[in-house]
Amino acid sequence: MSAALSAPPFAAFWRRLAAVLIDWLILACVQIVLGILVVVWTSDSSNLAEVLPVGAAVSWAYFALFESSPAQATLGKMVAGIKVTEVGGGAISFKRASVRYWCKTLSTLTFGVGWLLAGFTPRRQALHDMLAGTVVVRSLGLAPANRHWDPHITAFREHWDGTRWIREERS
Repeated sequence: MSAALSAPPFAAFWRRLAAVLIDWLILACVQIVLGILVVVWTSDSSNLAEVLPVGAAVSWAYFALFESSPAQATLGKMVAGIKVTEVGGGAISFKRASVRYWCKTLSTLTFGVGWLLAGFTPRRQALHDMLAGTVVVRSLGLAPANRHWDPHITAFREHWDGTRWIREERS
């Protein structure tokens, strides 16, 4: 087996960080625009608290829709040249993208340690990736979306079932 197929190009921590910062900037701009629209429309800044749930829904939709799309990446991830895949290498569903998004709350509630795991785990997975059964990989030079990597790669024969790692036996 060639060296190119022996290990997928997992996304480096700094590349992931750059993507998150770009995505947060985009979502912050959306929040600001929503806030301005509420103030202009209602002429009352006390209604700004009502923008928070809408902003949370927009944030969830942004991540879940983009990561489950054929691009498999948010705008920030596209700029950084990375995408989200299942542990086996395939595209993720909207449901899995949603689980990954909400598990980011756990990554944050661990005082950010869940996010930092991406710099130290073999597959460069953050806590939310481990819980959702996803990996973030470089998108440049990879096979088209919805294609699986070589099934003989041991790194892609396992998945998290919510309670433990399951090793898939392939023939």
